[in-house]
Amino acid sequence: MDEKILRRHFVAVATTDYQDPRFAALPRVGEEVRELQRWLCAEDLGARRFEPRYPELADNPDEDQIRVLKKIARTNQWRCSHAVVLYVTGHGALEHNTHFLVLHDSDKDMLSSTAVRTSDLIGWLHDTSVEHMMIILDLCYAGAVQKDIWELSTKLRPTWLVLTSVARDQKAVVGALTTAITQFLKDLQAPTGRQYGENSYIDAADFVNGVRALLGPTQSFTPLGWVSGPHPCLPNPHYRRDRAVEVGIARHDLALPRQDVETHWGPQARGVATDDQPGWLFTGRAALIRQLIAAASGPPAATLVTGGAGSGKSAVLARLVTLSDPQFLDDHAGEVAAIPADLRPDAGAVDVAVVATGSCTPRFWPSCAPRCRCPRRRAATRSPPSRNG
Repeated sequence: MDEKILRRHFVAVATTDYQDPRFAALPRVGEEVRELQRWLCAEDLGARRFEPRYPELADNPDEDQIRVLKKIARTNQWRCSHAVVLYVTGHGALEHNTHFLVLHDSDKDMLSSTAVRTSDLIGWLHDTSVEHMMIILDLCYAGAVQKDIWELSTKLRPTWLVLTSVARDQKAVVGALTTAITQFLKDLQAPTGRQYGENSYIDAADFVNGVRALLGPTQSFTPLGWVSGPHPCLPNPHYRRDRAVEVGIARHDLALPRQDVETHWGPQARGVATDDQPGWLFTGRAALIRQLIAAASGPPAATLVTGGAGSGKSAVLARLVTLSDPQFLDDHAGEVAAIPADLRPDAGAVDVAVVATGSCTPRFWPSCAPRCRCPRRRAATRSPPSRNG
């Protein structure tokens, strides 16, 4: 995915002040934009970092300024090798069953000529060849855009993620959405955040459901259409490239973190251990690791390891996977030799390690328990599945 994306753009369309007194000022809008920019444009994202574009659109833009997005489509400035995040915030209005983006100089009595149809804005972007895009509409009555999108001559691309902060009959609460997104990103760092994985991108369904749970009853967070799987417009801030030790590709997903091995097997970690008796990482859980070794080397059967979030389930499985990898055993022969023989699986005891976090999808419903709490299934019960099921 990363190899195919050559450029990434973050664009915010934000209006704080309004000439028409019937539209109240929104002083917190600027902070909303900065919160998203701090996430998407962070330097430590490396190649996954989005570049802020058209900053004038985040400062009370007029209609002529916004039409730069129309020009982008006409001149083919954004191409299929680009990824785009568009965040639109401010006042939204519903008139004649059509949703409008209210601008700094919009007149509430003349929305058709002084505001911008939100569907037109999305239509301009749809005329680009951008393959991966996320559009967040943090506007009052934003859910009404769904009807307008359905009336577009061409449906949105399946790799686009369009999110509305409220339903068609709801008013947006200023700051509520970005506060929820910020809290969701903070929660990723907690032990329970492992449920979202540590991949380079966040799963779209996990993101939608995680933010929705933090919004409270006054707002919704609804995708228009259905998108699931890791999305390149949702960079995971806690991903670290090459975090696992060098193992064969079939066991890489559940290999031990490189930092843990270097910390525990490095010279400073040996403590009172002598050179011929190096310290080792694999202390504790001896009975469990013996059971797992027996399961991996015994007759075919299923073994279930249970425990609360952060209790070490993944860690003990990672020991089994890593210590069975021939490449790892060759690279660390001296250190591995110091591990008691009954705590070392045979080389190749684990053929393949697969991380299946959140793998419950609509097509697997017949085998999924009725009480399943998988975030992806909860999302699917609210949204129609994709054409691919």
